[in-house]
Order: sequence, then C-alpha cells, then structure tokens
Amino acid sequence: MAFSNPKGIASISPGLRGTSYPGKSSEEIRNPNGVVANVARNGGNGNGRNRVAVGNNLRTVTQGSSCLATLGFGTESCWDSRTVDRMQLISDNRTMFNVIISSEPNVWETDQLMRMDVMRFKEYSGGPEADKVSIAKPDTWKLLEKAPTLLLYENQTRGQNAKIVRYGFVREVHVNPRYIFFHFQEEGRISRDVLLEFWTRLGLSTFEMNRTHWALKEGGIPSALKAKIVPYYDLVFSFAGEDRGYVEKVARYLRSKGVRIFYDKFEEAHLWGRDLAEHFDTVYGTSARYCVIFISESYVKKMWTRHERRTALARALKEHGEYILPARFDDTEVEGIRSTLAYISLKELKPSEFGRQILRKLGRETK
Repeated sequence: MAFSNPKGIASISPGLRGTSYPGKSSEEIRNPNGVVANVARNGGNGNGRNRVAVGNNLRTVTQGSSCLATLGFGTESCWDSRTVDRMQLISDNRTMFNVIISSEPNVWETDQLMRMDVMRFKEYSGGPEADKVSIAKPDTWKLLEKAPTLLLYENQTRGQNAKIVRYGFVREVHVNPRYIFFHFQEEGRISRDVLLEFWTRLGLSTFEMNRTHWALKEGGIPSALKAKIVPYYDLVFSFAGEDRGYVEKVARYLRSKGVRIFYDKFEEAHLWGRDLAEHFDTVYGTSARYCVIFISESYVKKMWTRHERRTALARALKEHGEYILPARFDDTEVEGIRSTLAYISLKELKPSEFGRQILRKLGRETK
C-alpha cells in the first residue's frame, strides 16, 4: 500500500526510497516492475518546485522535449523549477517491447527457427501489457508479435556478431513444455555501444545484460535510439553509375516483390547528411544477407565501388560463407574476386530474368 491521503500527496511505494510532498493531484511513475511512485502535479513543497520521489531503476522523465531528470539506480529524488504537467513514462496508450538475450555464440545468426527456455520467459518483466501475456494462454502470444524486439547477446559472449543488436519483430510464436519457438523478422541493427547509451531508459540492468532470458518491457523504444538503427536488407547492390540503367530495373523489380534492398536511389533521405564512408562500412559489412556486385569495366575504376567491395570482401573472408554474389556485364578482372567464385552473366539476361534468379537465391517463390 502506498503512502497517500485524499489531498493528493505524492507517494512512494513501500520498500523504495523517497519522500512525499503535498500537491493538488498526483500522477504515477512506473518502471518495468510496476508503479514505483506518484509525483505531485501543479503543486510542490512550498517553494514552487516539484520534488519527484524516486525508487530504483527508472527511466528518463521529460516535459515536452526537455529532460527533467534521469532517474537511475540509487537515485532518491530530483528537483525541477517547473510544474510536472506530463511524464513521458506514463501514457494512456501503454505499450511494450521484447528484449531477448542469449549467451550462446552465433545462435541468432540464422533465418531459421529460434528458441528460448520457457523458464527464462518474462524475467525482468512487468507492466500492464506484459501481465496480459501468458505461456498457458496461446491467444496472448500475438501480443509478443505486435511488440518491437531487441535481439542480442550477453555481454561476455564471443562471436563474429556478438556486439550487434538486432531490431525487428518475432513471428510464428509457439510453445512446447520446454521451449518458446519463434522466427525473427529483422528490420535493422545497432551496435552494443549504441544500446548502452539508452540502457537505463530501456529498463535494462547490468545483471540482466549477463543473463539469458526473454523480457517484456513496459513502454516504447526511444525514438532517439530508433534513429540510429541501420536498416537490415536482403540485398545490397554495388555497381558503377554507368550501369545504373540495368541495375535500377533489377532493383525496382525486386522491390515490387517485397525484397528489402539497399539501392542508393531508394535511400536518398536516409543517406542525407551521413558520413558515407562510415555508413557504407556498416551497410556492406554487417547489414545484408547478400551483396550483389555488378562487375564491368567501369566498376573497377570507381573509388566508391572499391570501398564497397573491400568492405564486402572483409566480411566474406571473416564469415567463410556465401555473401558476395558476382554478376558480370563483361570479363573484367576484379581485385579480390577469385576466378573460382561462381557468377551469373548478364550479357543476354533481361533485368526481370536476373531478378527472378535473385528471388530463387533468396528462397522466394517465383511465377
């Protein structure tokens, strides 16, 4: 039972540190484990300042676009000279997101079925939306599929992509007595360093980052974090401008079939203002399933295609798997592309025909 009275005294839940002050009304502050405190609105402690009573493991409190305070571990209180009219932590339209963490190296490096031990489900979780989800109630599993998901590895995990955090949605959730199974629809990636910039706002803790589990977090993923997500693609294209006429027809054909593709003309707004060398390192190095290289005499003469190719080759060498898909307009030799690497000749192949070849490579049905 929280400390309160009919006059709207701001209150603190039992067992959490804080102080109460009278105000005209109060509003809840929540963390992933439920209500932590109520804070006075339109009132204060007598000197025109609101004091926000705080427990542990809260996120940033804002008013409009301005930060009032960051409420973190061990914080007891914070002050502000303005009235706390609105807490971004609280919304009438409550949402949630999934955080799925594993210690097993490379377990997320697949487009096949993934799984999590049912005993680790809903650890470090809380909130009204999370409370609706139950392993025993299959009709609630759809709530997991509607929520955005962060898929990552424990801090101490080693592996080729151990520092990558994936953003997307879980799909086709089903359960047996031991595991929760799901597919993951990846939409983008960030680095672990970016995640750590937002970890308190996401309701994450040091212990949680070193524990294999599936958490359901209250609230939404911060828009500032989403802005740093690099989209994940089925394909990235590397080509010379002289060959754009053919390449663009392939790109438009594939996009019409629902293929996620990095083609510069489709990305103009996203690329605007970015450091392209740094961004292309990410795109060609970690952000796609395959890289299609359109080889021609013009291709080997370009600075940017050289940069793209070297980044793609570094990944292919590191992963020892299929990543680079060569497509040739002519027989030009390309540094780093071995003569034994199978390619497709484009000399007599229409863009739509090549597009259908790519769809088959992606495992998509073609008609």
